[in-house]
Amino acid sequence: MSASLETLPDELLLEVFRNIPQDVPQDVPEAWNLALTNNADVLVQQATTSMSFSKAATVIKCMSGWTKTDRLVGELYARGCTQVIEDISSSRFTDAKQILAIIQCLLDSTHVPDDYFLGVAKACRDLVIETIRNKRFLDTDDIFEVIEQLLSNTRLPNDYFAGVVETCRDLVIQAIRSGNFIAARLTLGVIQQLPDNTRISDDYFYGVVETCRTLISPAVSSNRFFDAKQILAVIQCLLDSTHVPDDYFFGIVETCRTLIIQAISNRRFDNASSTLEIILRLPSSTCIPDDYFFGVYKTCQGLAIQAINNDCFDCVDQITSMIRQLPGNTHVSDCVCPSIQTD
Repeated sequence: MSASLETLPDELLLEVFRNIPQDVPQDVPEAWNLALTNNADVLVQQATTSMSFSKAATVIKCMSGWTKTDRLVGELYARGCTQVIEDISSSRFTDAKQILAIIQCLLDSTHVPDDYFLGVAKACRDLVIETIRNKRFLDTDDIFEVIEQLLSNTRLPNDYFAGVVETCRDLVIQAIRSGNFIAARLTLGVIQQLPDNTRISDDYFYGVVETCRTLISPAVSSNRFFDAKQILAVIQCLLDSTHVPDDYFFGIVETCRTLIIQAISNRRFDNASSTLEIILRLPSSTCIPDDYFFGVYKTCQGLAIQAINNDCFDCVDQITSMIRQLPGNTHVSDCVCPSIQTD
């Protein structure tokens, strides 16, 4: 046993351990075990890659048939967790997942506490917060793969990722206010990746919805329709987890109706159409009374009559198209203006 085990090729190393006799003579087992254990210790201490961890784990498994390996297993776990945390922190996620899988395989032959890997879980949690703050959203996919791997034998409290949820909420509000709507949606996507047992109250993101509602009307008023649509897309991401009253967005409907009438009166039909599209993109639960847009129709009627009298039939076509876009609960009377009926 003068040769050091870590210098042996994998095939030869495994062959050595697999052929160790189970009935070691009683007068030499202590020296035998000590020599093997000392060499195995070196393998554990020097393990830094998935290959070296695999070699150490295999040796420990082979030794478990004829000697106690609890200490070696514990040291390999500790060394493995340290290396996994180091790899995660350096964005070496493939290495981290491979090493974690290797040391988790030893669970079949030994018992470790449920919280043994909490150090790795904490490193993952901290790194998720760091990555979303730095908008490195691609890294979060790899981190959550490590977390999912941990959950196979690690029990995490329901509020373990509360800090991630809080950070996401604050960053989404900041992103919306600064007009970075892509970052807002990507940050919300991180929430969807959290473990299923993560506890989030129904009104936790109410402040995000409230911020969105506040910003939509000014965006539409200044003809920033793209921004308004992006804000509505953020709202749609939250509707499954956030309850809002049916009349929550009615102020936006009211503002848009006024703006549509103004745009039509000024013959700015593109703006009128874009504003109406914002209304149609509001959550389906938004309650709009029947004939709420009848005033818009009346404005269209008056303008159409003027256009017909002036032989401006292109304008009539635009007005007719505008009427066709009105909400379905807007009743158009046959006797109001037969010349521009939509049927």
